[in-house]
Amino acid sequence: MPFTVAATLAPARGFELKPDTDETDFPTYTTTVATSDGEPDGDSILIDGSPPTDNAGLLIDSGNVDVIIDGPITIRSHQDNGDASATPLTAATGVKITANNSSVRFKSGARIYIIEGISLTDSSADLRGPNYDADGDGFADNDSDEDGISEGSHALPGNNWRVGFWKVGEVSANIIGEDGSSIVVYGNGVGTQHAAGVVISDTQLDGYLDLSTRITMFGDETRGVDILSSITGYYRQRGAIDVRGEGAIGIDIGASITGSLMIESLVNATGYSTYSSAPVHGRDESELEPAEVTANTNERRRGGAAVNIKADVNGGLIVGGRVNR
Repeated sequence: MPFTVAATLAPARGFELKPDTDETDFPTYTTTVATSDGEPDGDSILIDGSPPTDNAGLLIDSGNVDVIIDGPITIRSHQDNGDASATPLTAATGVKITANNSSVRFKSGARIYIIEGISLTDSSADLRGPNYDADGDGFADNDSDEDGISEGSHALPGNNWRVGFWKVGEVSANIIGEDGSSIVVYGNGVGTQHAAGVVISDTQLDGYLDLSTRITMFGDETRGVDILSSITGYYRQRGAIDVRGEGAIGIDIGASITGSLMIESLVNATGYSTYSSAPVHGRDESELEPAEVTANTNERRRGGAAVNIKADVNGGLIVGGRVNR
């Protein structure tokens, strides 16, 4: 008599950052969380300085792990200890996947911040970097002519590999960022090491990439989304991308996409770091002081392409949003 054997698959292990409520009490982690360590779910990750393990806030380094992020991951250069003590922040990654067949979903409460300062508020006490107003005169320290336009990079000097989300390992799953999720990264890239919001690299993504995540980058040679290895499915960008810095590119496609590339949001790339009104081009500078001319020259910086496609997109390109440069 024929018979069958039903194989029971072990459920995938997982880790989740959950919203903290009155009924729950999840921990806030202050160091790298690695899924291989089996840590319990938390409500947030807050790390002062570069994370100690693989420079990652959340390291997905064990196979068959499902990760859901519905809370903040913040990596910052200064402590909230009353005197804003600096902590060494060089390379940093918010979420990094190095293991096979792991998945990640960014829910609406997901926030990944890699910042130079204490927080993303507009308070001069919380910000550091070129937009820091140390003397409290209402203008950034690197706005010498006080016209509201930063002179030079919006990130602190130095070249550091900072990435919001980085897929390195082989992933046979879909990567999804829900509406309301966001990534903000401050940092300057160098050479092929671009500071970026999202990086797909090393091995192919066997699935699709669907991001309603809003991505904001501040610094030179940055990328909003950097595709360095192939995607077997489609890539859809539904969250706005805004990159500010010299040589910055909104979406950089450097490897093939089997499905379609669908851009359904604003993608903006500009060399101007900040401005309160539209920069004036071709104005008469004959009456300006030499220092003012120098300041204007340092403001005129060239961004890269909003969308740069250097590889095959077999399913075609569909643009349903604004692409600005």
